[in-house]
Amino acid sequence: MSYFWYVSRSKLELLSEQYDRSVLDSFRGLALKFKTPVAEAELRFTNAGPGLVSEVRRVEKRIVQDAAPLDFECLSTEEAQLPPFFSFDTPAARLVEERGFWVAGHVGGAALVLVGAARHATGAFSSPSALSPSVDPLRAITEKAEGDSARVRGDLSGASSYAWQAIMRTNGQNKIPLPTVRGIAVTVAVVEAQQQQTRRAGIPGIQRLVIGTPLHIEQT
Repeated sequence: MSYFWYVSRSKLELLSEQYDRSVLDSFRGLALKFKTPVAEAELRFTNAGPGLVSEVRRVEKRIVQDAAPLDFECLSTEEAQLPPFFSFDTPAARLVEERGFWVAGHVGGAALVLVGAARHATGAFSSPSALSPSVDPLRAITEKAEGDSARVRGDLSGASSYAWQAIMRTNGQNKIPLPTVRGIAVTVAVVEAQQQQTRRAGIPGIQRLVIGTPLHIEQT
């Protein structure tokens, strides 16, 4: 039985509608809709039925064949051009707000930050706390998805480092091992971690953050 935390049906539909084109061609034509976390206008649904799971598997297979996404921990801040997609398979924590669905994890020195529209979250769960509106990491990530500048990159590093440690700390307080999740995400950015923030999670050695907006997140 498949247990999904999140499925972006709007991304699935955008890719499926252009089935006669490669995933990379579809991505180039729809890059902004793919990257911007809250640009997905669709009602929330509560479970991933067999038909939706089949569609996830079909689109995932196409992405692997056409784009061969790397594991997120293989991406670096030195990349001249980031790949459109990356894969992830990591223990992870989640946080749900009114505007955003957040997931944080890490492998070695690479931290993962995923954010999507909360209406695409599946199942019923709630988060005990929210991210600080004064830091507003969702704004920083959205600005990065829609453009690029030195100021945006600086804001993104600080805001995403804050978001990552806040999610990890919130979920780690009960000392229960985090569940492992896998999936594919659209790449938004890779930035250097702000150590004064990431150290607050009690996890040493975080050097960079890989930021994306997920196609799907499946607990394994």
